[in-house]
Amino acid sequence: MRSAKPVIWLLILVTAYSLAHLFWYWQTPLGQIPALDGQENLLLADSISDGSLEAEPFYRAILYPAILAAIPIHWMLLGLGCHIVNTILAVKLSRKLWNNRIGELITGGLVGFNPVLLHFAFDPLDITLSISLFLAAVNLATPASSERPDRPTNSYRYLASGFALALAALARPHLFATLMPACLVAAGLISLRPKYRKSASAFLLAAIIPLLAFGALQKVRNGSFAILPTQGGYNLWASNRPGANGLFLKQTLNFHYIGEHKNPTRLESEELYRRETGAVGNSQERSAYWKSKAVEHIFANSIDWTKLMSFKVYAWFNNNEQYNNKTYSFHKSLSPWLRYNPISWGLLLSLAAVSLTILFRNNRMRLLGGLGLFACYSGAALLYMASARFRLPMVPLLAIAAGGIPIVIAQWRSIKSPERSLAGIVVAIIAILAFSQFGSIASKDTIQQDTMLLADTASRAGRDLEAYNWSEQTLALNDSRQDARRLRLLSYYNLVTIGLEAPTGKSWSDFESDLDKIELDDPYIRFAKGVCLWNLDQRDQASLVWKQNVEAHSWSAASSLAALIYTNADLPKQLPPYPKTSTSADPLLVFALNQTKASKLKQQTSFPFKSTPEFDQSIERSLSRALPGPK
Repeated sequence: MRSAKPVIWLLILVTAYSLAHLFWYWQTPLGQIPALDGQENLLLADSISDGSLEAEPFYRAILYPAILAAIPIHWMLLGLGCHIVNTILAVKLSRKLWNNRIGELITGGLVGFNPVLLHFAFDPLDITLSISLFLAAVNLATPASSERPDRPTNSYRYLASGFALALAALARPHLFATLMPACLVAAGLISLRPKYRKSASAFLLAAIIPLLAFGALQKVRNGSFAILPTQGGYNLWASNRPGANGLFLKQTLNFHYIGEHKNPTRLESEELYRRETGAVGNSQERSAYWKSKAVEHIFANSIDWTKLMSFKVYAWFNNNEQYNNKTYSFHKSLSPWLRYNPISWGLLLSLAAVSLTILFRNNRMRLLGGLGLFACYSGAALLYMASARFRLPMVPLLAIAAGGIPIVIAQWRSIKSPERSLAGIVVAIIAILAFSQFGSIASKDTIQQDTMLLADTASRAGRDLEAYNWSEQTLALNDSRQDARRLRLLSYYNLVTIGLEAPTGKSWSDFESDLDKIELDDPYIRFAKGVCLWNLDQRDQASLVWKQNVEAHSWSAASSLAALIYTNADLPKQLPPYPKTSTSADPLLVFALNQTKASKLKQQTSFPFKSTPEFDQSIERSLSRALPGPK
């Protein structure tokens, strides 16, 4: 019997390595406060938990947020568990395909220690879970090498496989590109191969039932039977429209001060739809419009679209991991655990190419099945973009294929010369595709997005010095970035209030030019501009800025109202009552309105919050640093 000890030791090492990266990432602002798609998934999970989810067709895949809502587990632990499961499933598939001990360890190592898989595993994203479901489905549908092909197969196994693949597609809609062909094959077997009819029927039934149930759920919730999320329509257009780069989705509209987190791509699709049609429309109407526009554009500009698709194919095979909310190479360099990890897409692709080219004749049906999965999924994903996260489900398949390398080495002398030559040609082509850097394939333009993302997340985590430094780095990359200039000023103000501005080496005079350069407008930056003016001895102008801020934004400009009270400036003539539904208030406002000089205003506005002497002393120290010598 085969010893399980090597695999167990591999899993122990994979778990230790994964935990080491997890603990490092957990201490970073991005690990503590997810952003972008991760933040949206957490908000969706919260909405599902408290029953406040809007009764409209789901904009994005909902299975992963629903699991987060249903199971009391931190997303990082879920990601860790799924990553370890993925390693185990890849090892099992490698064993079934190659029946080689060293090969299965190679597969397990290439999956378990894969830095790109780990890079995405600990964000609240659906990709790691969907890979687990996908590999489970493939594993269940793949018979062991010891099974006789002429014997009836276990239909319960195929029942579970169909169910798992359907869930994988619901978790990650790109995987419908593997589910639909699998269902067609099952339908063909039912009609043409009586020996496999029972198993194929089980697979097909198990694959269809979850989809029907999900569509029925949508019908009950919002009156529309729908399976796919509605974000796909605009993403299809944005990925193929004139000017699309083929690598990642690039916003054409900028949104600032939109309140609680909202998907910027969704906001863009809604705004552009309104501009082009003059109507608001619902999510399904907008999705249908963008799909139709994408198809019309592709047929009307077939040559340009073919060029774009050719570049996407090149990017898909290239070693560079393209931007998807984060630039992988930049964030890899920050991690002490991933920084020097040599495993890459190009390495996997090269090893898989050697293995499959030499050993293709050993088990053609299985290898053709694997290549079919790769081709179907890749083709569907490339209708959109060649971003790093999109091709991640193919990483385990390449690692499984690479498990044949020990067999290639062992049989090398007996391999015929034409087969060796063919392998050399295939690997040479793969190497050129993977490691060349034509066009914009290795562009670093997206790094400014990463530094700004880190600045914003550090600010939300209360790490103002980090936020300030990342804002500085963003401006060093692109001096015209309004958001970085804004956040730098806000972070400097926060540092001043706690007396930690010295490490920046700056004073308020260094920000005077920012007052005109920052064109973004919101209650927070207006307040900070007023503080800067105050410290530049332009105190009347500072008071005017705060007063106008309160008049424009009412209670959202609470800090400016507090500054007016603290500096004994003229207050706006009229303020609305403080919102009765509010359960908290700006600390500066609580301090200011509980001062004796503001008692009348507190009474007029029915401000409900009280302060304590200790609280007042703390805020007084902060304000005295930011607004020295009030009138």
